[in-house]
Amino acid sequence: MTRELVRTPFVVLVLDVVVIGVSVHSAGWCPSLCVCDTWYGLQHASCSGRHLYSIHTGAPSTVQALDLSNNSISLLNNYELMEAGLSQLKYLNLSANTISEIGLNAFTGLSELMVLDLSHNHLYYLLPDIFISTTNLRILRLSKNNFDSHIPKLECPWLTELSLDSCEISHVPTDTFNGLSYLQKLDLSNNLMIQLDTIALDALQFLRKLSIEGNPWSCDKLTYDLQMYLAHRNVHFAGTLNALSPYWFFTIGFLLGNACGIFTCYIWLTQKISCCRGCRARDIRRRGSDTQRISLLQNLWQLEDSALDESGTTSCPGTPPPPYREVMLRPGLYRNPSVTTNLNNNFSDAAGAGYS
Repeated sequence: MTRELVRTPFVVLVLDVVVIGVSVHSAGWCPSLCVCDTWYGLQHASCSGRHLYSIHTGAPSTVQALDLSNNSISLLNNYELMEAGLSQLKYLNLSANTISEIGLNAFTGLSELMVLDLSHNHLYYLLPDIFISTTNLRILRLSKNNFDSHIPKLECPWLTELSLDSCEISHVPTDTFNGLSYLQKLDLSNNLMIQLDTIALDALQFLRKLSIEGNPWSCDKLTYDLQMYLAHRNVHFAGTLNALSPYWFFTIGFLLGNACGIFTCYIWLTQKISCCRGCRARDIRRRGSDTQRISLLQNLWQLEDSALDESGTTSCPGTPPPPYREVMLRPGLYRNPSVTTNLNNNFSDAAGAGYS
């Protein structure tokens, strides 16, 4: 009984020493730039948002989860992570940096790595064999990089989840996923794809979920075949792809046609109005000249009428004088006093001469 009473405080003392030792060890291994804790049963060091330019933080080799997000890391050299003593990493977060280049052997030695986050960087290509040594890698996040037409053709058959959303991908070659035979989840959402050939998915025999929403799908036979293909393979995807319906093309064509017609009519009416204005101006000028001519003729007629009234004889320019016999026989038709008087006097003189 006495031995048991003595042994119990001794055991409690030993346990206290062990707990204190573990606490001191846990507090001592954390670098000054990081915050350390236990995360999902892993020794976790968070060095996020520290304006770091490299992965060298002073974290000990026992760290299993390392968060280096929101820093200024731009390059991962060959063997750099292994030489920094991070070979026991299971989780590595390098998102929201400025990484634009990764060496072929940058992840060599990280055989325990299971989750790698490279999203929100400046990557535009990845070498196919870059993850050939990370045989435990299961989740790879490459979201919000700028791959465009250089979509990675990775050789990583043990990978089960791949995120390539928001990477400005416009085309997926048919051999892109040939090295990802055990992939189960694939995210291609919010890219620029208008078509996706089903041949590109044939290599993914274990695919269970495909995220392809947020792409400007064309409404054609390939898109319809893709939906039928995924439904036949029991692959979960968005129920209705955001394809451009033919009604949208009809509406856009109708609006563009109306706009072009209105613009053409405007140009035609403008030219027509300007032409009418020119014709009207010419008519006005012509009418003005005609009016002037008419007024001149009226003035001439008035002058001739006044001359006729004064002389009492109508005369037309260019008309030859009447025969003398007619004037003698019809003196009343020719009212010119001087001519009539002279004719009468001549007739009287001739008659007197005959009587005499």
